[in-house]
Amino acid sequence: MSNGFGDGFPDGHFAPRDVYWWLYKPGNKRKVLESLNNDFELLTNDNQRLTAYETYAALYNNRRIDPGAPMLASYDAKWAIDHGKYTRCPYNLMKQVIDEVTSRITKSQPKAKFLTHGGDADMQRQANLMERWNDSQVYELYQKQKVDRVVKDSCLYGLGALKIGKAYREDRLESYRVHPGNLYVDLQETIFESPTRIHHRRFVPKNALKIYFPKNANEIDAAGTVSDHERYVSFYGHYSQGTQDMVELIESWHLPSFEGAEDGQRVLWINNKLLQQTPYQRRSFPFAFFNWKEDPHNTFYGTGLGEDLLGVHIDCNVTINRKNTAIEFASNPHWVYRKGSVTETDITNAPGTKIPFTGDVAPQFIMPPSVPSDLVQEIREYEARAYKIAGLASALGAGERVPSGLETGRAVESYFSVEQVPFSEQLKKSEYFVQDVANCNVATGREIYEGNKKWSIVVPGERGRSIEVLRWKDVALDPRDESYVIRATPASALSETFASRLGEVERLRAQDPLMTRAEFYDLLQMPDVINFEDLKTSQRDNGQAMIEKALRTGEFTAPSPFMDLPQFIIDGNEEEQKAERMGLPETNIATLRRMIRRANELEQKKQLARQMQAQAGAITPAASPTTDDGVSPNSVQQPQANQQAV
Repeated sequence: MSNGFGDGFPDGHFAPRDVYWWLYKPGNKRKVLESLNNDFELLTNDNQRLTAYETYAALYNNRRIDPGAPMLASYDAKWAIDHGKYTRCPYNLMKQVIDEVTSRITKSQPKAKFLTHGGDADMQRQANLMERWNDSQVYELYQKQKVDRVVKDSCLYGLGALKIGKAYREDRLESYRVHPGNLYVDLQETIFESPTRIHHRRFVPKNALKIYFPKNANEIDAAGTVSDHERYVSFYGHYSQGTQDMVELIESWHLPSFEGAEDGQRVLWINNKLLQQTPYQRRSFPFAFFNWKEDPHNTFYGTGLGEDLLGVHIDCNVTINRKNTAIEFASNPHWVYRKGSVTETDITNAPGTKIPFTGDVAPQFIMPPSVPSDLVQEIREYEARAYKIAGLASALGAGERVPSGLETGRAVESYFSVEQVPFSEQLKKSEYFVQDVANCNVATGREIYEGNKKWSIVVPGERGRSIEVLRWKDVALDPRDESYVIRATPASALSETFASRLGEVERLRAQDPLMTRAEFYDLLQMPDVINFEDLKTSQRDNGQAMIEKALRTGEFTAPSPFMDLPQFIIDGNEEEQKAERMGLPETNIATLRRMIRRANELEQKKQLARQMQAQAGAITPAASPTTDDGVSPNSVQQPQANQQAV
């Protein structure tokens, strides 16, 4: 059997040359390198995709738009500036639509939550710590900001990618956005299934690479290019910059065929040297991918809004160009008069000018319409069509009203984010993407631990007000031994804006009169009130920390009379019931019971003291001075039973 690529092989790969680099023994570096060069040359023979990416990027950035390019050749575009050296469209409709869609998708990013399948208390605590550790990595690596770029890549090109891995020679994670034009897979594999190998190409300075691999300095200096170097330079627009100090660095992966298979490989190489080759046992690539829409013929790269908006974007700008031409040639006023009736000097721009004429018809001043109305209407239709393609036609700005019953900010956001927006599929994909990012973070952390058994991690404390330094082996859940899943959940069930959140919390407080002030501020969780909240909730935070310590370590911490004892007793009783259900050690639960009994004793003493003080205040000596309202200044007034303490 044969096809356009060459001879067919039993395992489904198609190639004209030997590309099975993952099957050679690691010691046979020459054959591995030769096979890698052949495989990469085959997979990079994909100029049509790069041409499309180049066109979408040029239109989005409104830079170097060439009407003679293959994808724009049929359009009569006259947008040249500076004699064709620099061109742009008069109306960047594509950028406007894509930016709005991206902002909608990334408006409220979900967070990853680690869930155990009925695990005991230790496993649940590990899951909680893993969740806090992942949140800390998302913050430290600026992954939320990078997710915005990845989503925009998928929207523009069809595919976005975030790479997450171990930093070279450092025990830490690193992540960065990868341009889809630098990722190459076997198109034969992606027709029906996911790829089993992938190449990531990038250009790096030779001096930087020699610092990482000083023993290969000579090979790095002499390194050439594997792919079409000029094509790469043209794609990124570096026409005037020299690239002789850059080297094409490629990182390649092949997934193991099954658990424990030896054909899983990761190779870092240049065209003339194998820099690093290590076994790869993970069943997925170290990337989190975001596809805008899947292409039925190519399930990996997908299709994006750039492809959908290409035609309407160009047509709209061609129409605008015609409108501008009409304005230029038809917007000048004209005088029409009978020959010989007036002289040219009679017609001036002076006010009150008298124009004598002879003949039957007076001179007429004609002002033709500058732009035909059908051109203006056509431009508006193109704009509406672009928003409809993107799924933005039902936005609130288009004149639709919020259905009755959706008064809260979160309800309105959900209505316009899911129910009324056709790209709800992409909103669901954003949740899967967050899960993939968390999986990559954990897998990389486990990889670091395999090389450094003493590796410790820093996680935020409860409610983010402290930090804990823990060893990975005491925290991380191993999927080979424990069962857990990662789910994407909203960061908060409340609205993001302060006004909407405040209104929702106030409504909750009205429905639950027993809500305390500490719980009220805890639900707000806005940056403006964090410092204020620390003081207002410090008593409850201290009590919860004591309860957690007792259940986790069995250590007794004596309650203080200055604590919020009633709240401590309530929280302690709730945690005691939960601990019994989770099967915590009985000694730890007994310690918590001792603390609750001690808090009850202190609270009873405080109540008895209040009663005695109230009785002493009711029997005031006659000689005792009084204030204007008849109350002794030495007595402490207590609120009546029917009064609510503030």
